[in-house]
Amino acid sequence: MVRIGELLGLTWDCVDISEEAISENRAYVFINKQVERVSKEAVEELDSKEVILIFPSQRKNNKTVRVLKTQKIDTGERKVYIPGFIVQFLIDIKEGTGRGKGGTWQSGDGGFAEELAKNMKM
Repeated sequence: MVRIGELLGLTWDCVDISEEAISENRAYVFINKQVERVSKEAVEELDSKEVILIFPSQRKNNKTVRVLKTQKIDTGERKVYIPGFIVQFLIDIKEGTGRGKGGTWQSGDGGFAEELAKNMKM
């Protein structure tokens, strides 16, 4: 099972949908990051090694921010094998042939889940 924060933390460097992985039926996502909403004060207290990206706030008076950060504990890092229809969906998005624009974000920019959600009409 993948938690919502882990799903939102997926980036292309976490996805193995190579031809080899597909042909061997072992395509997967590697869960090693997560998105969390934390107080602005907590961001300062977090170890800088944990925080990968701080998303811009929508409003200046927000007391919290969303951050992309590493998993809390090493045991949280794991592979989750994905079925063929999800593999094809991800290939379409990455190549820009899916229902949305796709292929417009870079590895590690935190945009994977947002684009995936747009394509899934969530």
